[in-house]
Amino acid sequence: MKFHHFSITVPHLPSAIQFYQNVFQAKILLYLEEWEEKIAFIQIDTLTIELIEDASAEEKVNDRHLCFQVDDIHSIASKLEKFEMFLLEGPYELKNGWTTVFYQGKHGEIIEFFQIKKS
Repeated sequence: MKFHHFSITVPHLPSAIQFYQNVFQAKILLYLEEWEEKIAFIQIDTLTIELIEDASAEEKVNDRHLCFQVDDIHSIASKLEKFEMFLLEGPYELKNGWTTVFYQGKHGEIIEFFQIKKS
């Protein structure tokens, strides 16, 4: 058994796809319109994300998050602000020297960036 994908509900699928393409260079693997749903599977490196359109998604509380490991957590901030991502928490340095920061994506999703301590 292996992990396949993580799902995020978004209020407007085309703008969510564009957001992930612009910020993370995501590639569209599959776009479906079935059972009155619009769904897109996108890929960022080896991570697959399922985006599901639901107009009421903005009203829902989102407590789940995606986490991306980065080489330099401090250089990512200026890039993210250009794409309407807003700082929620951090950056925090953990006791083991790792650093983490949380941003809110364009559709309310929480995206964490994580840097492992350099040796």
